[in-house]
Amino acid sequence: MSRHLSPPVDDTKIAFIMSHREGRAEAPENTLAAFDRALNLGVNIEMDVRLSSDGVIVVIHDETIDCTTNGKGFVRDMTLEQIKRLDAGSHFSRSYKGERIPTLEEVFDLFIAQAPDNVIMSIDTHAESASMYEPLIELLQRYDLFERTFIEVTDTRVGDALRLRDNRVQLAVWAPSNREIDAAIDYPHYQQIKTRSRYAGRVGDVHNADKTLIAFVNSDGDIKTIRNFDIDGINTDRPEQMLSEFDD
Repeated sequence: MSRHLSPPVDDTKIAFIMSHREGRAEAPENTLAAFDRALNLGVNIEMDVRLSSDGVIVVIHDETIDCTTNGKGFVRDMTLEQIKRLDAGSHFSRSYKGERIPTLEEVFDLFIAQAPDNVIMSIDTHAESASMYEPLIELLQRYDLFERTFIEVTDTRVGDALRLRDNRVQLAVWAPSNREIDAAIDYPHYQQIKTRSRYAGRVGDVHNADKTLIAFVNSDGDIKTIRNFDIDGINTDRPEQMLSEFDD
């Protein structure tokens, strides 16, 4: 693929801000408290999901509970009842003591109740086994959230299977290199491409493929880099800070 850098723009217009793990620098990641905060800010939400041993989709980034709770072990080896006993807030601040790991269904309930009409969700499945996808599709169908949800997958065969199961599925991908951006552009069903801020200049190629480009932005250097390019949005651990930074 022939690559080109988009020309610098005079005034960066960020179409939307997405809260990575619900703004994990500002609240305990992937908890209902963090989701509530992000929705009150009016930013889009990005979450990570895993499957419990009894087949329930829960919202947590790591494959273990070690880093963000007061327990230890693999999510896949624990029942929902065991997972719900864990404190997922105290690692961030004592003021969040007692926050639990939510189920995806609980997050959907909160989203339906509170999300502004223009807010969307991105769900990173972390290439979990095929057993993840059937309950995920069923939840999207029950809540009628296909138009407001992107499922992030890296394996295009999984993307094909999801689209075959329900063609309303919208797909996103994390593409942290030029090679991976090229591959994401070539796959017809990716609609949203997430990448590092250093690749913001690929926005022209992405737009030519009728896809959107979202850059991961946290530092002052990231902010300076993306101001040179007319990207579609940013994904950040610091949504409140970025709202102030890009306030028109």
